[in-house]
Amino acid sequence: MHRLTPPGDFKVRKLLLTVAAIVVIGLSLFVWWQAPLSLPALIKETQPSVVTISVLKANGNITALGTGFFVSKDGDIITNRYVIDGASRIRIKTRDGRTYRVNRVISVDKHSDLACVRANIPTQYVRPLQIEASLPEVGERVVVLGNPKGLERTASDGIVSAVRHAPGFGRVVQITAPISPGSSGSPVINGRGRVIGVVAFLMEGQNLNFSISGERVERLVHGTKNGTNRRKPSASSKGMGR
Repeated sequence: MHRLTPPGDFKVRKLLLTVAAIVVIGLSLFVWWQAPLSLPALIKETQPSVVTISVLKANGNITALGTGFFVSKDGDIITNRYVIDGASRIRIKTRDGRTYRVNRVISVDKHSDLACVRANIPTQYVRPLQIEASLPEVGERVVVLGNPKGLERTASDGIVSAVRHAPGFGRVVQITAPISPGSSGSPVINGRGRVIGVVAFLMEGQNLNFSISGERVERLVHGTKNGTNRRKPSASSKGMGR
């Protein structure tokens, strides 16, 4: 006579197999999510989130160029405060060549020289980047996407060479990826496509470049969402057009 498996045992085995399959799939997805993208794939994935920022006089002449990147579907853009400081009008240009006006300065962090502005742009054209609030490891590979010297959609890569304290800025991430005037406000992106910093300044020497850490960016974005860092619109931040 053949021994039959009790119905209860069969159900238990089936349940255990199902749980095991879910665990394996979950671990596979976790490993896939953690794995860094190839450099071309990383640039292709994140570049549509980066914009060119033009600061204009009242007569329409451009006085400064910088870089910014989307952090919300509302059209919120992070850049350096000094890029837009004192502007009469600000406009952004997306990767596809469309230009939009900046309606207002949402918030600023004077200590880290960051600003969040909002552009009047349809949500279907907005691709926000995620912020990595934890500090990167020294040696971690990074990519900078920006507009150095007005050369739009420029990508450069390097590594995190140090994390240190800079007077007037707080904690900064030192990188070897090349930057130039026009790179200000560029996102520094890790291998998983998350922003670990915002390009801020460079020192005389070779590859001595610095970015505001992602933790400060996250703090500004979080404060903007909660209304704690909001800036009251001033004459220079109202009605900014193309």
